[in-house]
Amino acid sequence: MKSRLIERLGPTGLIVTSTAASLHPENETRLLSVTVNDSPDQTAAILRSLAEQNESTLPDLAKWVNLQIWLDHANTGQ
Repeated sequence: MKSRLIERLGPTGLIVTSTAASLHPENETRLLSVTVNDSPDQTAAILRSLAEQNESTLPDLAKWVNLQIWLDHANTGQ
């Protein structure tokens, strides 16, 4: 196997996610770590915000309700 130089125009980037509090110490010297607030209060605030945004756009569930009724009748033999 022979090495070769590949040059590409930048910028370049890499996004890595992890549940670990930190990565290998050598990797930490080459990247920018960003931690997120995953507290129960923050999670609740996010869910409240999402619910408020979608409050006026409730899905039409009529087709799914009708399917469930049909399945129920099919299973009972009616």
